[in-house]
Amino acid sequence: MGYSANYLTNPSAETGDTSGWTISPEGSVTAEEKTEVGEELAAIKFLVGDRTGWIERPTLLEMQLTGAYNFLLASDASMSQIVTSGTFGSTPLDFKVTIAYKLVNAQDLWDANIRAKVNIVISYTDGGQDVFVIPCVLGLTYPGRNLANFWIYIESICTVANGKTASQVSIEIETISLQDGLLVDYIELRKNLG
Repeated sequence: MGYSANYLTNPSAETGDTSGWTISPEGSVTAEEKTEVGEELAAIKFLVGDRTGWIERPTLLEMQLTGAYNFLLASDASMSQIVTSGTFGSTPLDFKVTIAYKLVNAQDLWDANIRAKVNIVISYTDGGQDVFVIPCVLGLTYPGRNLANFWIYIESICTVANGKTASQVSIEIETISLQDGLLVDYIELRKNLG
């Protein structure tokens, strides 16, 4: 049966601001307009008459595509939302969380700390909770390897405890002393419809 539509409000900064999200500290998360084309659009195929052509990356950059936004979290920031059972209805088997993000700079080889993460908390009517953490890591840099400045896509299944009733799901994206911050293209929270 698949998964529901996304329950999060303004999941990709489509409003051009942070509406729908609780930001802490105030002003530490902004929505910025995309003016650079990502590597995934390095070449776009298009038809010219009866032949196939390509728009190369430099041409795309000259076009300065506008109207799309992403979130930028400062080095110590948090953005969160709560979705209640009034929104998602009956308790599912699981929730699927999807995020596309990139770190402006990869972590130093000697830094083993998690500098950015997504926290998902499923709260139950009996007062219990299940906590899931998705580390937003890019990898380590060392001479000759640059893992910065491209989008990373992660999908994670958060299983609901057997026999329990979910009252709400909270989702938080957090940065902790992250050099130059975290860019989030979009985030989704979907319910298993099976």
